[in-house]
Amino acid sequence: MKKLLWAWIAVLLLAVPAWAGFDLEVVDTGDTGVMTETALDPDGRPAICYYDQSLGALKVAEWRPADWEITVVDQSGDMGQYCSIYVDSGGDPHIAYQDNVEWDLRYAYRDGGVWDTATLEAYGPIGLGISMMPDANGLPRISYLDNGGEDLVYMWFTVSDYDYSYVDTDRKVGGHATSLAVLSSSLSYIAYFDDGPGDLRLAKGHGDNWQTYLVDAGEAEEEVGLDLALAADVEGVLHLAYYDSTNGRLKYATGDENDMAIEVVDASGWCGYPLDLTLDIAGRPHVCYYDDGGKMLRYAYRAGNDWHRFQIDSGDQVGLDCSLVVDDDGVVTIAYRDGAAGTLKVARGDSSGMPEFGDDDDDDTADDDTGGDDDSADDDNDDSADDDNDDSGDDDDSSPPGFSGGSDDNEDPADSGSCGC
Repeated sequence: MKKLLWAWIAVLLLAVPAWAGFDLEVVDTGDTGVMTETALDPDGRPAICYYDQSLGALKVAEWRPADWEITVVDQSGDMGQYCSIYVDSGGDPHIAYQDNVEWDLRYAYRDGGVWDTATLEAYGPIGLGISMMPDANGLPRISYLDNGGEDLVYMWFTVSDYDYSYVDTDRKVGGHATSLAVLSSSLSYIAYFDDGPGDLRLAKGHGDNWQTYLVDAGEAEEEVGLDLALAADVEGVLHLAYYDSTNGRLKYATGDENDMAIEVVDASGWCGYPLDLTLDIAGRPHVCYYDDGGKMLRYAYRAGNDWHRFQIDSGDQVGLDCSLVVDDDGVVTIAYRDGAAGTLKVARGDSSGMPEFGDDDDDDTADDDTGGDDDSADDDNDDSADDDNDDSGDDDDSSPPGFSGGSDDNEDPADSGSCGC
């Protein structure tokens, strides 16, 4: 009897889910967790800003030694979409966000335990795609969209005031997000989407002086950059993750504004929207993203020239609006929305010991399962004759572990091809 019992225990231990390296928990409930963003405080503890749809409120969840402390920051109407957060040297959060009724740009910060809120720019619609970072003095810099004029806007604070400038008024700026990286008192970068041709672009400058650069125009009128996330390492090298909405894949560019090397991170299904990117202490990029084909939250990091990809959580609308941080010990915190349950969830841990997520072959070195070259002769997501997630006639409909769907397979013309968000 004991032998039989231990045999069953051994089976259960071997049958752990693909996200065994991460602990998953529900942080908040009640139709919440929309448009999260995550930052670290000076002690390396995560803080998450997010929108609670049921309350129409901006909220923040901060990790304390044993639990999450949740605060309603602004409920003066319907507040909190497109929030962006950083935590200052004193441990106090600063949050930029949108008034969802008036479509104004708002700002909140905690001082002495008390939250102050203010409208920074009114006369909306304005304030979509907000991204905020501090400068060397801890003062906010913010990029966002004037979605009435379809322009890219930049705001910077001084000790006594703040000002803003229009960075790009020549193009139809749109998309899901802008993303800001602050390098010095006189240099910032903003990644954004040119909604006219569907191109990914980069702006470089500060104040009223900006130059713009084309990063990726795709091929054959592809639309790239609908969602994006930018970071700069200590050497000033740029890292940019973004969504190729034409092909339903996650892409990555790195380098400087004049010469960015582009590669495909994941093309195994309709994945990459929404997404977020951060860098660890060694400057390695980490990305969280939603896979609409497999209905799951995925996570990837780059070591050397190779991307390693993992499944973190699964289920319909699980992984929407994800954001992530990595502390100095390498612990990854991913905040995300479970849209079906209406909850804010967090995954914390690392990928040690976790199996990597492959197409249908567990990252066989004989193929190119990131889909980087899209050659119809290989196993890379594009040809009905290969094993690649695109056609009901091949062998990818068996659904790898963690898929919640049936036989539909992520790139079949019968699929929706949308990102469910």
